[in-house]
Amino acid sequence: MNPFYVRSPEGLSAQDACSLFVDSFSDYPMLLDPSHMFMVGPRGTGKSMMFRFMLPDCQKIAKNCTLQELQFFSIYIPFKRQNFNLAELGRLDNAHASVLINEHLLTSHVARRFFEQVSGSLSESIVSEANIIQNLSKCLSLVGGVSLDPVESISRHLDALRERWIALFDEAVSYLQSIAFCGPLPYTGKLISYLEHLLPTISLISELLREGGIPVFLLLDDAHNLSHTQTQVLNGWVASRTTNFVSIKISSQPNYKTYYTVTGDRIETPHDYTETRTAELYTTKFKGRYFSRIVGIIERRLHKAGLETDPGRFFPPDLEQESEIERRAEELRELNREGKGRGARPSDDASRYSRPDFIRDLAGSRKSSSKYSYAGFEQLVHVSSGITRHFLDCASKMYDRVLAQEGENIFSIPPSVQDEVVREEADELRFRFFGREMDDEDGHSLPEVDAQKVCNLIDALGGLFRLILLSDRSERRVYSIAFSDEPSANLRTALKRAVSLGFLHESSIGKKGSRTGGRTKLYVLTRRLAPHWTLDPTGFAGYLFLSARKLEPALTDPDGFLRKFDLDKLGGDGSVEQLELF
Repeated sequence: MNPFYVRSPEGLSAQDACSLFVDSFSDYPMLLDPSHMFMVGPRGTGKSMMFRFMLPDCQKIAKNCTLQELQFFSIYIPFKRQNFNLAELGRLDNAHASVLINEHLLTSHVARRFFEQVSGSLSESIVSEANIIQNLSKCLSLVGGVSLDPVESISRHLDALRERWIALFDEAVSYLQSIAFCGPLPYTGKLISYLEHLLPTISLISELLREGGIPVFLLLDDAHNLSHTQTQVLNGWVASRTTNFVSIKISSQPNYKTYYTVTGDRIETPHDYTETRTAELYTTKFKGRYFSRIVGIIERRLHKAGLETDPGRFFPPDLEQESEIERRAEELRELNREGKGRGARPSDDASRYSRPDFIRDLAGSRKSSSKYSYAGFEQLVHVSSGITRHFLDCASKMYDRVLAQEGENIFSIPPSVQDEVVREEADELRFRFFGREMDDEDGHSLPEVDAQKVCNLIDALGGLFRLILLSDRSERRVYSIAFSDEPSANLRTALKRAVSLGFLHESSIGKKGSRTGGRTKLYVLTRRLAPHWTLDPTGFAGYLFLSARKLEPALTDPDGFLRKFDLDKLGGDGSVEQLELF
């Protein structure tokens, strides 16, 4: 079996989830705090896996304890787009009913998932059967259910509760579908809410899971799929500050719709919630946590597959290439020791110039920089650009390719296969949206002209960074841009969409030349695209301040933008950290 194949965390058994999960070098410890929390990051950064590990079956294995000894009890609630972006909801926009119906839908969805998952755990409760049935009857009464005979079993009461919450959800959906044909109609069903119905229900069940109650964590996954109104409703739940017994953990991609509630108030950190960003900008051994986390993940997967090796041996580099780069590095160190270097230390020149010089010479002498190899575990970590899923997806394809070529008993991935796969992935990412529809942040198809602007912007930046790599600048490994003036609405929209699509990572940097301080946005090109332009993925110490006004033409004519670029402006010593364009 392919050790790098990525399965949805929802489909993992508790044993598999525990054997694969790496809690060190991650944001997992922050999730254990009882406060409300947002976990924001692109797909593939491990958000759902952290939620999976927080569920009771995993926690009991990891802690080697019983239900009564758990610190918290988690319920996993995914928000799938097909369940919540109902077209009929749009008919209620700008009407008070929109808030009520959306809260009803959210509350009933969370409740039915709650009772689907809590049933098995109640069998481990040490609370008396009579008390359990009494509390379950109270829960049923809260939502207008028909009371059962007390002699009925616990499982029958649980079934009745689950069925009641499902009926409440389905009734609202049926109403929304009916108004598509009949126009506005009064809603005659029972409307439920988080504060009036769900919280009291959770409180009653908490007392059954452990005497005195147990803190309940609601793990709300993929909240970016909610509509604007639904997001406002959810923010209202966060603002209620119920962390004394219910903590809401929300995962979202960066395009979370809003941080305002339906009443117009804004939820703020740290007063209402804490926040963590799961995407990692830095991928080196010495800065950030990403490299160490990938090492841990790959070690676990190799061990689980019975492969007693380490990541570096399983993903070996191109030894001939690395030997030549090291030879150049030693020459640069020696020149620096003789006082002929450009950096403060011999190691600075070696790390900064040996690989870019090698790539430049490939391009200059034999016009074959495409022969540069991206093989080797460390390079693959850099190319994955801080997103775990990107590394695993590539590793899985490499493994399948070698398996098809050589059969069983795979002990390493040849450098040629590594390079081949990451180059294919870079090209696929670059051309993914040509000939296809591109979605905006709400999942709606973008006009072709807007999609083309995003692609043109990325082409311009990739080509620009390639020119810089081939120049004689003191710092040539550049992946980042910041603006010396305010971008137009047109350019801001393209940048925002490039971030949401994973082409760019958004960070911040101190304003250039500002005596009053402050920071400005920094946009970092994903290093997954490095093989497409044959860039050096191992570092990006340089960043480029440029005029937004001068970049604007790149949205429609990236080739023309690059033709105006003057390589001579990149010569000389200059600043190691800052480049200027125009």
